[in-house]
Amino acid sequence: MLHICLLIPGVFSLVIHRKYYKLNNLLDNFLVYLMYNYINALIMNIFLNFFSVNKYNIFSINLFSFNFSMKYMLLSLVISLFLPKFYNKITKNIKVSLTLERRQK
Repeated sequence: MLHICLLIPGVFSLVIHRKYYKLNNLLDNFLVYLMYNYINALIMNIFLNFFSVNKYNIFSINLFSFNFSMKYMLLSLVISLFLPKFYNKITKNIKVSLTLERRQK
């Protein structure tokens, strides 16, 4: 159950991401999938640490009971549906450029 809760939401994010950006390369798809999985797990860990009533040991395998897994999966899927839209808004509105110059001695 733990692996399903951690790996499935990235698939939903990747499917939505592919609607915004046409990715044909397998490596690009895999890297985007890993990025969304990492961000989703980070958000869920922050959520568990700050908003849970009982302070869970988030690395315990016993934590993922069926009821907890369903709640975790539902919240994780909701977050994973909004992550690609948020990423798209950021990439359209923020541009980062980097210029490197060699120092003259």
